[in-house]
Amino acid sequence: MPLLPVDRSANDTRGRKKLSGQSISGGDAPVINPGVGRTSQLKAPAGAFDSGLSQVTQETAPLMADTASRLKVAEVKQQSRTDTIARSSAINKYQEGTALELQRMNDEEDFSDEEVAAKYGAFVSEQQKALLEAHNGSEDSKASLTVRLGQIQSESIMKASTLQTMAGKASAKKMYDSGLAPLSLSVSKDPSARNIDAQLFAAETLVQDTAGAFDPEQEESLRREAREDIALTAFNTLVDAGKYEQAEALMENPTIMNALSPETRRGSTEKLRSSQKSKSTLLAKFHQAELILGRP
Repeated sequence: MPLLPVDRSANDTRGRKKLSGQSISGGDAPVINPGVGRTSQLKAPAGAFDSGLSQVTQETAPLMADTASRLKVAEVKQQSRTDTIARSSAINKYQEGTALELQRMNDEEDFSDEEVAAKYGAFVSEQQKALLEAHNGSEDSKASLTVRLGQIQSESIMKASTLQTMAGKASAKKMYDSGLAPLSLSVSKDPSARNIDAQLFAAETLVQDTAGAFDPEQEESLRREAREDIALTAFNTLVDAGKYEQAEALMENPTIMNALSPETRRGSTEKLRSSQKSKSTLLAKFHQAELILGRP
């Protein structure tokens, strides 16, 4: 079915001319009216598809939103896994590094030295800073890592402080022991009351010099130990020399009595009595032997 109307009279004329053997000139070509037969006549009315597109959009929108949400959740989970792995690695590295350095310094250096302890504190801080700067996770992940590394730092410093205290006590005790030995040696050579008083005074000075490394109970324990060691050394020196009267007089001296614990006083008295008895027995036997031999 023709879409455009044709002028039949013109066609018939051209047809007859063609049949009679005449050519058709360019001026004889049919003229088509451009205004006739436009495809605009086939256009759908405005808004014809709006309801359909709207329906499709309404149906697919939730699916698209759900897909986007799932992708977002998956992305967050992936980032969370990555952050967790990175944090765990940093935490393990920090724990191992601080522990190994603490052990190394305790083995190779004197932890009672304040400079050594300060050097370890600087190491711990530098390691923490480096790990935080190297962490590429989210802000929340970095905040979590900061808190955990801070806890490890506190634990490490506490361990270092404990080692420092122990090293300080060991050093002070060594100094105390080396200082006490000459005092005891002095009274063993001169167990007079005057020298005993002088060495007891020196012992008090020694305790004061090392007091900063010990708590009050330990300090008092060292003080009693020093006084008792000096007094007991002097007493044993007199007893072993057979100077029982001087030993007995020493036991009656208030200074000596206060320097000895009740248990030590009882033991010393028993030693004195036993020594005196042994000497008396020995003298009696010796006298008896002289009688047998007829000696006057």
